Amino acid sequence: MTSPTTGAIGGAKGHQPISYKQHLTKGDRALTDGKLDEAEENFASALKLIHDPNKPDRCKEAECLRRLGDVYVQLGKTTREGRKFTQAAALYNAAMARTDEDKQKAMKRLVDVEQWFLHYTANVEINPCSSDLAIRHQERLEDMRMRAKSQLDAIDQQHNPYQFDEDDPKMLTVEAERAEAVKALFKNIAKDRQMFIQDLVEECIATLGPPPCKYAFIGLGSQATELVTPYSDLEFAILIEDGKDNDDTRRYFLNLTHYLHLKVINLGETILPAMAIPSLNDFPENDWFVDFITPRGFAFDGFMPWASKTPFGRDKTRKKPPVSLIQTPVEMAKFQRLDISVSEGYHLSDILRRVVFLTGEKALVHEYMGKLNEIITDDLLSQFQPRLSAKQILWESKEQLFSHEPTGQLINVKKDIYRFPGMAIEVLALCSQITLASVWNTIDNLKETEKIQGENATHLTVLISISAELRLKTYISNGGQQDSLSPLMKVNYPSQPQNMSESTLKSVFYIPDTSVLFRYYCRAIPLKKCLLDVIKNSWPIPQKRLITTAIFDTSNQCRGRITRKLFLSDKSLNHFEAALKDAGCDEREKPEILLELGSHWLSTGNINKAISLFEQSINTRKRLFGDNTANPGIANSLNNLGLSWDELGDQTKAISYYEQSLTMMKTIYGHKSAYPDIASSLENLGNSWNELGDYKKAMSYYQQSLTMRKAIYGENTEHPDISKSLNNLGNSWNKLGYHKRAMSYYEQSLMMKKNIYGNNTAHPDITTTLINLGSSWSNLGDHKKAMSYYEQSLTMMKTIYGDNTALPEIVQSLNNLGTSWSKLGDQRKAISYYEQSLTMMKNIYGGSKAHPYVASTLNNLGSSWSELGDQRKAISYYEQSLTMRKIVYGHNRAHPDIAMSLNNLGLSWSHFGDRRKGIGYFEQSLKMSKTIYGDNTSHPDIAMVLDNLGSSWSNLGYHEKAIAYYEKSLKMKKTIYGDTAHPDIAQSLNRLKSSWSKLGNRKKKN
Repeated sequence: MTSPTTGAIGGAKGHQPISYKQHLTKGDRALTDGKLDEAEENFASALKLIHDPNKPDRCKEAECLRRLGDVYVQLGKTTREGRKFTQAAALYNAAMARTDEDKQKAMKRLVDVEQWFLHYTANVEINPCSSDLAIRHQERLEDMRMRAKSQLDAIDQQHNPYQFDEDDPKMLTVEAERAEAVKALFKNIAKDRQMFIQDLVEECIATLGPPPCKYAFIGLGSQATELVTPYSDLEFAILIEDGKDNDDTRRYFLNLTHYLHLKVINLGETILPAMAIPSLNDFPENDWFVDFITPRGFAFDGFMPWASKTPFGRDKTRKKPPVSLIQTPVEMAKFQRLDISVSEGYHLSDILRRVVFLTGEKALVHEYMGKLNEIITDDLLSQFQPRLSAKQILWESKEQLFSHEPTGQLINVKKDIYRFPGMAIEVLALCSQITLASVWNTIDNLKETEKIQGENATHLTVLISISAELRLKTYISNGGQQDSLSPLMKVNYPSQPQNMSESTLKSVFYIPDTSVLFRYYCRAIPLKKCLLDVIKNSWPIPQKRLITTAIFDTSNQCRGRITRKLFLSDKSLNHFEAALKDAGCDEREKPEILLELGSHWLSTGNINKAISLFEQSINTRKRLFGDNTANPGIANSLNNLGLSWDELGDQTKAISYYEQSLTMMKTIYGHKSAYPDIASSLENLGNSWNELGDYKKAMSYYQQSLTMRKAIYGENTEHPDISKSLNNLGNSWNKLGYHKRAMSYYEQSLMMKKNIYGNNTAHPDITTTLINLGSSWSNLGDHKKAMSYYEQSLTMMKTIYGDNTALPEIVQSLNNLGTSWSKLGDQRKAISYYEQSLTMMKNIYGGSKAHPYVASTLNNLGSSWSELGDQRKAISYYEQSLTMRKIVYGHNRAHPDIAMSLNNLGLSWSHFGDRRKGIGYFEQSLKMSKTIYGDNTSHPDIAMVLDNLGSSWSNLGYHEKAIAYYEKSLKMKKTIYGDTAHPDIAQSLNRLKSSWSKLGNRKKKN
C-alpha cells in the first residue's frame, strides 16, 4: 500500500485537486467495495489536507481517524493479523480524544474490536465483552497516580531541605532524608505497576487459555531501574522455557502480547505515531502525522525502529535484521555477546542487562541472569566490553554530558534532567561489573564495595531522587508524558492576551521553587566533569575507587553561574562578589569572575562600573597570556565593552570594540568558521549601525548573523539566537518604515521564543519582542493594540523582577505606555507614565545623574506638554533633555539624540510663535544630522528636519524656500523607501501641493 505524499491527490493532468469531502466520499465508496488500500489512501489524504498541529480541527481529524479505524478492522478480519486490530483500537481511541461524541457508541466499537481480535486472530469464541473492565482499569491507574501525588505532597511537608540557607549543614541532612523518602516512593510505584501488569496479563491468559510452556515477563527500562512513573511506557520482553521455542509457542505469546496491547491501548493513552500506521507514520521516510491531542501516558513502547522494546521486537530495517524479544534465557543472553552488541549499537544489550520480574516463573529470570553474567564476565570479553559499552553510552549522551547549566529555556525533564543521573549510574555499574537493575541498589553496592565514598553515595542518591521527583511532578502537573518544565516564573495576565496555537499551549510545569534545580546542578556539574576520568581509569577493571573527588560543587563561582541562568540576579551578584574575594590573587580565576560581574552591572544599567570590570578582565588576561594573544575571554570582554558603549550612545566606539572582538574570534576559530560568538559580534555590529541610522548596513550584518546561526543550529531549529536575529531584522524594517514587514519578523521571533521558553513563561527575551510588536502597532497607528503589547511586557517584567524593582527594562515599558497614551491624545495619562518612569530612573541611576534614558523621558515630557499647549513647560523639559544629552555624549559631539532635542526645541519655539528661533534650532539639528549620517546620506531623521524647515518657511510666507526643503525631503524619502506607496512620501507630496497652491501655480498643483 502506498502512503499519501501530498496534501491532495489530483486526477488526470489539468484536473482540480480533490477536496477533503471528496476524499471522504471516495474512501467510503472504496471501503464499501472492499478496496481497503484505496480507502486508507483517501482517508489519510483527507486527514493530511486538514491536519495542522498548530491549529488542529478536532472534529474533522476525528472523522478521518474513525474511518481509518474502520479500514483497519477490515484489514484485521482479512489478514487475521493482531497488529491490525490494535492499530484500529488506537485510531478509535484517538478519535474519542478529539470529540465529545456518544461515549457508549465509541466504547461499543472498542468492545467489538476486542471480540474480532479474539475471533480472527486468537481463534477464541467468547460472549460479548463489557466496556466496564476497561473503565475499571482506567480507574485503577488513576488511583495509582493519585496515591503517588499524595505521597509526594507528604514528602514536601515532612522533608523540606529548601527552607534552610544553602550553607546550613541541616540542608544536607534533610536532603538525604528526602532522597530516602523519594526512593521508597519509587519502589512502591514500581511494585504497584508490576501488580497492575500482572493482573492484566492474567486477565488475558484467562481468555486465551493456558500458555504452552513456562514463561516470564521481564520489565525493562525504568520499570527495572525502579525509576518508573505511573505515566511511563511499558517496556518488557518474554522469556520462554528452553526446548519449547517453536511456532505454536511464539504464536501464543505474540497473541498474548497483542491482547495485552489492546487492553493497554484502551486505557486511552497511546499516541498514534507509536503505532507506526504506514499511511500516517511510516518511519523514517513518510512520518508526517503529529499527535498532540491524544493523552500520552501508560502505553506500550512504540513501534518506531529506535524504540520497539516489547516482545514484538523490531521489524527488519535497511541496515539491521529483525529482532524478537520472545526468547529462551540462553538466546536472550546472547544479545550481550560482543558481535551482537556492536551490530546493534550497544543499546539493546544495555537495555537487556537490567531486567526485573513482572509475572510468570521467577526461575526463568534467575536462569537468564546466570547466563547473562557468564557472558559479561567471560575472560575474553570482561577486560574491555564494559569499557566499550560505557564509552558508547557517553558518546550517545554527549549532548547531556557537555551541557552543564540551565539556560532559562524550557527544560525537557526527561532528556535534560532525568537521563543524565541514570546514565552516570549505568557507566559506574559497567565499570564495576555490577548487573543489578535498580539504580538505588546499584548505588548501595557501589558504596559497599568501596567504589565510591559514602558521602558521594549520598550525593548520587540525592541527584537520582531529584531527577526522578522532577519527572514525576512534571507528568502529574502536565497530565501525562509531556516533559516541559520551566525554571522561570509563570506570568499571569489579567486575561489571555492573544490566541496562541495549540502547539504553543502545550502543558508546562512551572517549578515552584528553583532551589531544587540549584541543588541538582551543584551535583550534576561535577559528576559530568569526572565521568570521563572514570572511563579512562577503568582499564583494566579497577580495584580502587571510581570517583575520588566530591561530586558536590558549592563554590561561589558555580553558584553564581547557576543563579544567573535562573535569573536570580541579586543572588548571582552576591555569589560572584564572594567568588572574587575567594579568588584572591589567583589571576587565572579572576578574569571570568570580573566578566560575570561586568555583565551583571551592564544588564542593570550601571554602565561605567561594567566598563571598569570588563577592562580589568582584559588586563588580567593580557598579563596571563600576553598583549597580542588572541584569547576567547579577551574577545568576549571586548564585545561587552562594545555593548557598554552602545548603551552610553557612543556607537562609533562600540563598533571599534565589536570589530576588535570579531577579528580576534576569527583568528581563534577560523575566518570561515560558523561560531556562536562570531554570530553575536555580527549581530552587535548590526545593532550599532542601526542606531547610527544605516539600516541597510545593519540589515546586512543581521542577515550574516542569521545565516551563520542557521548553519550552526540547523535551518529549521528553534533557538534563542535565531529568534534574536529575527527580532533584529524586524528592528531594521521598522526603522525603514516597513512596519508590517517588521511585524512579520517580530511575530516569527515571538512564536519561536514562546516555543523555546513556554507560552506563559516570564522571560526577558520575550518582553523585548512584545515591546517591538507594540512599537510596530504604534507606528501603524493602532495605539490600543500597541498598549496591549506594552502592558503584557510590563506584567512579564514585574513577574521576573518583582513589582517594586527599578530596572531599565521596566522604565522602557512605562515610557512606551506613556507614548501610546500621548498618541491617543490623553497627554495627562502619558505624563503620569513618564513621571513614574522618571522617578524609577532616579532610583536606578541617582537623582542628579545624567543618563540617556533620563534624557529621553525628559524629552517625552516636553512632547506631552507641547501637545497640551504649554510651550514654556515643553521648552523647559527639552532644554533639560538637551543639557543632559550633551553631558552624556559630549558637548561638542554630534549625536542623534542631541539632534532630536534640537529639532524638538525648534518645534516648540515655532508653536510658541518665534519661528525664526525655531528655524535656528532646525538648522542646528540638520547640520548635526548631516555630520552624523553624512552630507549626502538619505536618512529619515534628516528628511524630518527638512520637512520642519519647509513648514517654518511656509508659515513665514516664504513658499519658494519651503518648496525647496520639501523637494529635498521628498527626494531623500524616495531614496530610502523606493518608489513605493509610503505614508512619508505621501506626506511630502501633500505639503508640496499645498505650497504650490499658496503660490497660485495651479499647473504645478495638478
